[in-house]
Amino acid sequence: ASASEAGAASCAGARLLLRHETLDETVPVTEVTVEGLPTGRFSARIAPPLAEGRWALHLDGHPVRVLTSLAAHLPRGDSALALERRNGDRLTVLAAPALPVAERSAYSRRLLRDAHHPARRTTAHLPLLDTVLYAGGSGGDSPRAVHAELVRRGTETEHLWVTGTTPGRTTPVPPGARAVPVHSAAWYEALARSRRIVTDEQLPAWFERRPGQSVVQTWHGTPL
Repeated sequence: ASASEAGAASCAGARLLLRHETLDETVPVTEVTVEGLPTGRFSARIAPPLAEGRWALHLDGHPVRVLTSLAAHLPRGDSALALERRNGDRLTVLAAPALPVAERSAYSRRLLRDAHHPARRTTAHLPLLDTVLYAGGSGGDSPRAVHAELVRRGTETEHLWVTGTTPGRTTPVPPGARAVPVHSAAWYEALARSRRIVTDEQLPAWFERRPGQSVVQTWHGTPL
């Protein structure tokens, strides 16, 4: 059976489903207990990881709704998953980016971009590292081919793989490479200190290649 057929089969017998608001993805929740009438209450265990974004809950084929009086009591905070009441009264699960709490906000990202990255780029005590940073929206294409060839040749270098560039999509990381989540402190440092960068998409507008650093832009098959 294909992956889509397997996914449909796994969801067929599930009472509670999570449906991503923008991606064509559905995840069954297997640990569900429903009390039934007259309360209509249910309990469920939803564990990360989930693709980043909002997931709508559907129980027995119907959207899960939350009373106005209960909305204020929904769990909130900086956890990987949070409950929200949206579109009137519908219950959704918000899956946070795969980043530490301290690196998720726009303010934190601005500090990393404007202070952390330049410091790693210009400080004499932080030279370029013998690493290759791979960046690509799909996690494949030409950067993956370059990685495979370097591995085949036995090139002595550390391979870093940027993940999370497409919201809601899991980036496949090849064996032997270390995942570097986009917008994380490790990502800013890798851009500043990797001796080689291989990408098939645009790098950030603020990125500047430092002396001794090489950038290979493949543009989906045409090395530049």
